Amino acid sequence: MRKIITAAVMTLLISALNYNASFSPNAVSWVTAAPLSGQIQPGDTSQIIFNFNSAGLPIDNYYIDLIISSNDPKIPELDVLTMLHVQVLNILINPEQDSICQGCFTQLITSVFGCSEAYSFAWASDPPGFSSTEKSPVVSPQVNTTYTVTVTDGNYSSQKSVEIKVYGSSGIKEDRLVSNLSVFPNPCDEACVIKFRSEYLGDGLINIIDLTGAVLKTTPVIIIKGLNEFTIRTDNIDAGAYLLTLEADDKSKHSVLISAKIFIR
Repeated sequence: MRKIITAAVMTLLISALNYNASFSPNAVSWVTAAPLSGQIQPGDTSQIIFNFNSAGLPIDNYYIDLIISSNDPKIPELDVLTMLHVQVLNILINPEQDSICQGCFTQLITSVFGCSEAYSFAWASDPPGFSSTEKSPVVSPQVNTTYTVTVTDGNYSSQKSVEIKVYGSSGIKEDRLVSNLSVFPNPCDEACVIKFRSEYLGDGLINIIDLTGAVLKTTPVIIIKGLNEFTIRTDNIDAGAYLLTLEADDKSKHSVLISAKIFIR
């Protein structure tokens, strides 16, 4: 970690102020300061720049004094306490949406706390195929994907992961549990009828989702084995193209069984 802090020295003397500075009791590796000597004309100021470097230091608090000696008759010696706090990098990832439709986008909004804030970012994905060095990249996964960022500051690094779920790409095979999905009429006006055959038995949710991934309407249903038919009202949704998803909803899993595009006019 490197961070620059300045200290101002001002003279109100009639004659020039001469000063010398040194760390006490001894110089250390985690901070330097410059200039450590100089002359300041009456009424002027001068800055001493501190440069901090936490590389290789264990997590802890570090303290040292910079002693500034001068020919000022009122303050011949000035003690500047210098502190460095070394802590673990804390990473927060808050995606704009953690569940999106195929072809939609979401931004992985990332915040990092600790150290110098001079960070570098390296993103990877599972399944592989995505990489980025941006702090908060925009992603458009086609299947459920875990994104992992490695944040580095000097010799320190930390990792954080987030999963983005994609409607229609769950681990449950659509062609095995649900088949023959039809929506009519399509385009639909005030309502549409959803028909499908299912091997899944249990509670379900029918969602209407816009192209940004926002869920506009959710209808709970009870799914039976065999032929299912449900009527979904659409009269309170604006005209446009949407994604309809059928999800299994039980205590052990919450998975998209099947999805289809619908049009509302």
